[in-house]
Amino acid sequence: MRIITTTCFVIALLTSSKASTEVLQSEPSPTTTQTTPTNAETSKLKPGDALSPFEKDGSVRSSFGPGVVLRLNAIVAESKATIDKFDKVIPAIRTAVGAAKGTPANGVARQKADKALAQLDQLHAAAKASKAKLGVEGQALVDSRKYYDGVIFSGMARFVERIEDELGDEHRELAAKLKAD
Repeated sequence: MRIITTTCFVIALLTSSKASTEVLQSEPSPTTTQTTPTNAETSKLKPGDALSPFEKDGSVRSSFGPGVVLRLNAIVAESKATIDKFDKVIPAIRTAVGAAKGTPANGVARQKADKALAQLDQLHAAAKASKAKLGVEGQALVDSRKYYDGVIFSGMARFVERIEDELGDEHRELAAKLKAD
């Protein structure tokens, strides 16, 4: 997970690299619908049109407006910070849950495991909040009816979603282990 997370974070912060565009085209994100024009639609657009990837002078338009890219990158950075915290605390959380298996529900080991799961729950809540923020920003992009790079946005959304999914899966798995007694 560590390599994938770091790689996705670096890719998500890029806004004009051909290589990142090719990598990110492999999987669409379910967070938002794709509203950037298709190749057929793009060929009908004139430079300077709202959804055109080109400025009036023919130069390539930025992937996102300056304010938008700062907000999107802040959300991606929040997710990255969350997964970094998760990577630091998950070994101790797993150890606490493992030590509590087979102990009484009111025992010290069980209380430590419950506290550890609460810490994981807080991280999962932070990941959910980042995903929700990105959904709002994505909808704002769609509603703006202005050009944005859907491939790069998709990569950002996929990165944030995968973090939320990983933390949720880990929480469910450890909680189930603890309840199995």
